[in-house]
Amino acid sequence: MTWRNASVSAAGTHHLRGSAPLYAERFDDVLPFHAPGLAPVRRGDEAWHIHVDGSPAYDRRFLRTFGFYEGLAAVVGSHGWHHIRTDGSDLHTTRYAWCGNFQDGRCTVREHHGAYLHITPEGTPAYTERWRYAGDFRHGVGVVQFDDGRSTHIDARGEQLHGLWFLDLDVFHKAYARARDDVGWMHIDREGRPRYARRFAAVEPFYNGQARVERFDGGLEVINEDGQVMTELRASRSSTLTAVSTDLSPPLERLEGGATNAIRWIIPLSVSRWLAEVPRHEPVALLLRHSVRDELPPGDARRRVPISETGVRLARELGATIGDRLRTLHTSPLTRCVQTAEALRDGAGAEFDVVPDRLLGDPGAYVIDAERARAHSQQLGHEGVMADLVSRDGRLPGMADPDSAARFLVQHMLAVAGDRPGIHVFVTHDSLVTTTAARLLGEPLGPNAWPWYLEGAFFWREGRELCAAYRDEHRRRTHAAPCTLDERDVIDFGRREITRAVGSQCGARFFLAGGAFKALLTGRPPRDLDLWAASERDREVLIQTLLARGARRMAGSLFADAFTIAGRSVDVPLKVRPATLEERLAEFDIGLSAVGVEHEPGDHWRAVIHPLARSSAERREVLLLKPLVNWKFSLATLERLRRYADELGYVVPPHEEAEIWKVFESQPAAMKRGMLERFDQTGFGGYGVREEASCRLP
Repeated sequence: MTWRNASVSAAGTHHLRGSAPLYAERFDDVLPFHAPGLAPVRRGDEAWHIHVDGSPAYDRRFLRTFGFYEGLAAVVGSHGWHHIRTDGSDLHTTRYAWCGNFQDGRCTVREHHGAYLHITPEGTPAYTERWRYAGDFRHGVGVVQFDDGRSTHIDARGEQLHGLWFLDLDVFHKAYARARDDVGWMHIDREGRPRYARRFAAVEPFYNGQARVERFDGGLEVINEDGQVMTELRASRSSTLTAVSTDLSPPLERLEGGATNAIRWIIPLSVSRWLAEVPRHEPVALLLRHSVRDELPPGDARRRVPISETGVRLARELGATIGDRLRTLHTSPLTRCVQTAEALRDGAGAEFDVVPDRLLGDPGAYVIDAERARAHSQQLGHEGVMADLVSRDGRLPGMADPDSAARFLVQHMLAVAGDRPGIHVFVTHDSLVTTTAARLLGEPLGPNAWPWYLEGAFFWREGRELCAAYRDEHRRRTHAAPCTLDERDVIDFGRREITRAVGSQCGARFFLAGGAFKALLTGRPPRDLDLWAASERDREVLIQTLLARGARRMAGSLFADAFTIAGRSVDVPLKVRPATLEERLAEFDIGLSAVGVEHEPGDHWRAVIHPLARSSAERREVLLLKPLVNWKFSLATLERLRRYADELGYVVPPHEEAEIWKVFESQPAAMKRGMLERFDQTGFGGYGVREEASCRLP
């Protein structure tokens, strides 16, 4: 009678050969036969092993018994777990809290205080170390876990096979093992080296050279041992996972020394590369993702997640790498970004302040209406929003036009950098880095190109060219100014500034017009916002909206009520005529001021840009709208001409200044003095205008 063809009955009370019982006995439970032909059984509170004929293999009884493996079986007695031989004798006198089965001459056991180890077929410890967990051996290699939760491979003597540690790990199957690092799952070889660069949400062992894997977007693939896709089994679907896969090697390295030679995050190679390659004698803006953080919880708590200890260390290392080239630090106001900036500063040994910048986050350059954008983001998910931002034409609900916003953000960063050679760091979030890089490079960057922690995009000027670099991409634009006075840029700027001041639900029709739009060309915040109401009722609604949103009244002028809100000064002129934006712009004196956006209730917008405004920007000259409508205030106009030129780096053609002096000189003495008085009331008293005008008085 042979045990090899025996099976467990459906009731689990005895064994069968075919459909016939092997013996007459019945038990409460039986398990399958294992070599050398013994099976575990239990009846009541007693357990033992039987032969194929149902007779006991020995006289002893236990609380529980398990199958024989390599001639030894795990059993549970009144004092704990241990192993017995086929005759029922004890392999060892030690009692454990749990025992596994022998595989490849080693067996994992857990001591009563919780530590794991492997024992030999003689029942002695195979090595001196103790582990947080230890798994079965296969082909001479086992997996052990250290106290920090990371795992590595060991050989039969307990020596580490490759010295690398992973978040999760499997034994080797067909020469490769499944392994999970801080980024995701992959396959590694016996040296601990990834077989490919990508990471996945899950992977299966290789089967005849191929393995089924699940991407982070929910898609399923079959890959070969080089990570190449053989076939797609399921397309992408919505996913709540926050990790990303990549076609580039992740910024991880082996950390030598210590109890565990752990894998750790390192400075991304692309950042190190571009820090070495960008010009040292030019201002360079680095739009940088924050450092390493823990997983994000749901809801508003996501905002408060700090960077980890690893994140602090890595940011300090990057700061030290930048060293005395670090010139300024601006950051999203969110905690992890501020902490990253502070660690960068500490690492560089710098002493200047870290400056919060809401264009970098909370809400960021791409968000116009945070509430509407948040609702849309919840529908699409983070990956969906990112995909739209990097490739979509036109804006999403609550969002800016991504192309326009990207160029405006770069313009802003370069304006902050000014003419100070060195590295100017702007710490932000992955969505801003990805979108800005994609838009400036003209490349729709997919999930495999989203930035690692402390990875970023570089921007600088070389003569009349604007340069952008991210990972292996590098592009030069023929015009150094990213933003222009085109309709998309003007509307987005107007929407951003107006929504910040009066919100998106204001019931008034009004215009934002004047010099505020110079910010598109300078990258610096506007000095103030002039909001011109289209009627007395619109003016009343506009003012009430400002006050309801917490605006504070300031000392007004002869021509406007003044407020301050959200870091901006807002003037609401007393005059409500003319009632159209075109007519309003026609009453300005400087071409660069003849730019405006009209707001109508219901989130309706349109822009008007005077041709002379575009011409001024193209020629880099400050030009007058002629004839001068406000000629009595022409001295203030002259001061603005000179101030605009200074702020923009433009020039004022001599014939434009001559036009103003021509008007002034043509007036009688009393009018000249009146014009000077008006200048004292409306001008800023700079650029030598009053002194020069005084010299021209009789």
